[in-house]
Amino acid sequence: ATNLGICSVYTDDTQVYGFREKPKPDELRELAQCEKNASDLDDCHVHVNMGVYVFSSRAMKELVGVIEHIDEGTSVDFGRDIIPMAIGSNYQIHAHEHGGFWQPVRNLREWYESNLSICSPDLFRKMYAGASALIDVSKDQVFTVPRTLPPARFTGVSDCESSLISDGVVVANGCRIKDSVVGPCVVFGEDVSVERVIFNGHPEMAHIHGNDVPDVGRGSVLLGCVVQSDVLIGAGCVLTNKKGVKKAEVVDENGHGYVIENGLITILEGTVLEAGTVI
Repeated sequence: ATNLGICSVYTDDTQVYGFREKPKPDELRELAQCEKNASDLDDCHVHVNMGVYVFSSRAMKELVGVIEHIDEGTSVDFGRDIIPMAIGSNYQIHAHEHGGFWQPVRNLREWYESNLSICSPDLFRKMYAGASALIDVSKDQVFTVPRTLPPARFTGVSDCESSLISDGVVVANGCRIKDSVVGPCVVFGEDVSVERVIFNGHPEMAHIHGNDVPDVGRGSVLLGCVVQSDVLIGAGCVLTNKKGVKKAEVVDENGHGYVIENGLITILEGTVLEAGTVI
């Protein structure tokens, strides 16, 4: 909780009377709601700021007027600065409790874990059950993007476990896909192994390389990666960060290559990895 924004909320009318962005342990104890006999913060609960705000134009204009007096070049954060300022100026601020899925996304690692978490069968069911309860299909219109792509196709015998496979994906014989999110139109060659990998995918089939070249070549192994759009991975590549590198950047003048942040490999858009590449 010390890495999040924490609110103090009156239970009877949901009014927010206190707020700290990334509070220290002592500050967290002041904001937490604890039972009388609670001896440790682990026995208490807190209200976490999701970073979603609804405000009146009048209040925002008044607060922005104060912000304009801050020195140029000084960053202003909505949670860290604006909300405490509004509380101190006696604006009416109320919290609306969210009981569904939520995950803070403040860096690449959190984005990665958040996307992979929807591969969990239990969480997937809870998310869609919650969404169905909010939508009355007889009254509410739901808009999405029509892709007009063929369904995913599996040729031969492959193993796919706890993964999301998008339209237009082609999986060749002998592949193993586990705990991964595969975006549209990704083509796997034979005997590819993929675990905890996110593929952004392509807008259409055979988008860059034509019909005869898979996006991931035969026998390649990927573990703990993010693969951006229009990437070509040659046969026999091993992308597992076996050495446990925490941070690295191998990028050419065209922006092609890969970076490693917190041990997570990201293959950048448009990159071509030669057969047998090991990262």
